[in-house]
Amino acid sequence: MPLSPSAQNLVGTPCAPGACEEAQLAAGVCPPDPQLTCQLPRRLPSAGGPPPKIKVVRRATYIANARKGNLFLCPADGTGVIGGLLLQLSYPQRYSHMGVFVDDGFTIRHSTVSQDQMTSEKHMTGSIFGAKAPTHGFTTDAVRYGWPGTITQTVDDAFHQWPGSVTFRDADGDDYEITELSFSDVETTSGDVLSALVVRPCHESTELRDVLSVVTEAVKAINGHYRFYAYTDATVALDPGSAGPPLSVRRMEGGAWVEQNNELVDPSDPCNPARTPVTSTRPVVCSTLPWTAVQLVNDGLFLGRSSRDWGRRYAIELDTGRSGQDGCPQQVSGNPLAHVVDAGTANGLVFFDEPQRASAAAWFYDALAKKIGEQAAQALPSWLAAAGYGGISVGLLLAAFFPGAGAAVALLEAAGITASDADKLVLWVTNMQEHVANQFSNAFANDDYRDATTAALWRRPGDGRSVGPDDTAWFWSPPDGFDPVIAGRVHGLYGSNMAAALRRWDWVEEVVCLWEESGGDGDVNGVVRRDLGAGLVPVTGAVVEFACRTFTTDQNGGFSGTAPKGIYLVHGSYTDPVTGYVWETVRNEVDILVPGHLDIVLRPPPAEFRKVDIVGTIDVVDRVAIGHDGWAHARPSDTAFVGPYSSLNPNPAERDEGLTWKRGKPFSAGSAGGEESCEIDVTIRWNPDLSIDVALAARLKDGDDVDDTHNDTRNIPEDASHTFVFDMSSGETWPDRAWVKLMFKNTRQK
Repeated sequence: MPLSPSAQNLVGTPCAPGACEEAQLAAGVCPPDPQLTCQLPRRLPSAGGPPPKIKVVRRATYIANARKGNLFLCPADGTGVIGGLLLQLSYPQRYSHMGVFVDDGFTIRHSTVSQDQMTSEKHMTGSIFGAKAPTHGFTTDAVRYGWPGTITQTVDDAFHQWPGSVTFRDADGDDYEITELSFSDVETTSGDVLSALVVRPCHESTELRDVLSVVTEAVKAINGHYRFYAYTDATVALDPGSAGPPLSVRRMEGGAWVEQNNELVDPSDPCNPARTPVTSTRPVVCSTLPWTAVQLVNDGLFLGRSSRDWGRRYAIELDTGRSGQDGCPQQVSGNPLAHVVDAGTANGLVFFDEPQRASAAAWFYDALAKKIGEQAAQALPSWLAAAGYGGISVGLLLAAFFPGAGAAVALLEAAGITASDADKLVLWVTNMQEHVANQFSNAFANDDYRDATTAALWRRPGDGRSVGPDDTAWFWSPPDGFDPVIAGRVHGLYGSNMAAALRRWDWVEEVVCLWEESGGDGDVNGVVRRDLGAGLVPVTGAVVEFACRTFTTDQNGGFSGTAPKGIYLVHGSYTDPVTGYVWETVRNEVDILVPGHLDIVLRPPPAEFRKVDIVGTIDVVDRVAIGHDGWAHARPSDTAFVGPYSSLNPNPAERDEGLTWKRGKPFSAGSAGGEESCEIDVTIRWNPDLSIDVALAARLKDGDDVDDTHNDTRNIPEDASHTFVFDMSSGETWPDRAWVKLMFKNTRQK
């Protein structure tokens, strides 16, 4: 069968190595032509061919063991409000945020809310001495329709947070940074260290990749607002009566602010280039976004998009009642007891009974009330200044409000505030804590977003049926003995989880490939091995990818199947479940002529590229003679990369840039009592023996004044770690202090 005219126009033009149907669709070949494939012009030198034509390109920071449709889970340290809430469940959830990869490890779509935007002054519904304040909570729509909702971010932008790269603009023209995606290890309040996870299928296949591609297109098409109530009832996303208004979410691209969620594609006609404006948004949170996408696929709104399954309707069963299966690697295992469902629980969701929800809601209310009180104390000096009261310290205000109302009035009067104004102030702050905590607690429990409410509806939250990030990792898996894809029916999409193999941006050589006519399918087979030091050992569960086909090796390291005829660049990979290292084929060195046989040897990641995991704690106390001490706590975490990353940089003057890493801003905790804080600058240098030199410069500060300093430098050998432990003191009669523990682990980039 001849190529279609649009496909014929592409023949002989360049394509990115590994380009598949999505690239054809983007080039106007719709539906994709099965005989048009992205091929090497000739065999590589390893197969007797001449040196290929290459170009040097900047490869962005990415997750090496993630593929399109995989899930990304961010660990919780237990100090955040959402992460702390999830820890209160009968079976605590250890991951507080998640997203879906919309390509092979470079880009993530997720649903999130900007707390700074939601609680900004423009949404406050009350005032203190004439200054805006949330004495009655926040506007109903700001809390109900959380902004920005669904957004797409590259790993490169979200991890590095380049200037302006994580800044989004709302409808009012106000800018906010969105930094919910986290990639570094975190130390929890219990002392455990958790890594970010990639959740992927137990056994990769071409058929399963096709299914995940359809699900991903549904994820990309969902325009959502962040709805707290989705943690109670995930099905609210499917209720037209719960839809919200369109949200303006703009991002700087090419020197202009570009709307991110302003157009919709007709999913029933992918070949139609027409776009329609967004008229509503679905209520979703991070973990219900992929669940909602699967429901849209099951409803037939999104159909197969590859040349193999074009127009196919899928029926996807997410939850098959198993937590993983034999031979399915799970770095973090779930608790089977947490898998609770009842007759009213939709597939893929979990049942949460009222007692555990009420307990979690009580914790949430108390945590919010405390946080609002602390924030109020920080803001009160500006509010008091509006009433003509100046020079009152935040430390005194913290001391005033936390012992109780009677003590608060007395301390405020002692500071020179009239009895009448002191009474008003205490009432305002008390109402603020009650109204805000009730408003957000009711939003979670009952979908009630009213401001100025004293109704604690959250105390009777009822049962819930939703899904948390941890549930997607452990319970969306296939059962034993089932092929995951049978005639369009899918039994479990995922089941495996592993630490995200984050790799820093670099300059790399890319082979130039061309679109060519394949001429039909041919048989392929091969064996995958890796060198463990005592010879080559067959690899079970390795993934081999070429010609838009995916194969998983059997217990003997073998694979077989069919692929379009031609010459293709081959990528083989295997994530070691013990070390987390991604073993791969050497870049640009392995090809296959289809039909044919292939012997693949996987290599570990190069040792010279070092990944430094940083976790720790910082505690700061502002001591006072009267009242309560002010405390600040932080659990800093980050990931540094050092090594000869830019050896291929076209600009020779920048080829040493990867040898030194300096954190863009200090680790910090504070202000404790509004005045005392701790800042720590960190610099890491790479050494040819693969050790690193870590230098710390710490400051204990009272406002802008430095009370104490601590400087230290240590050499950390290859694959070793060191923990810096020290404290600083102001040396006063009632000394302000900081206690610091920071661990640096010098590992190989995975």
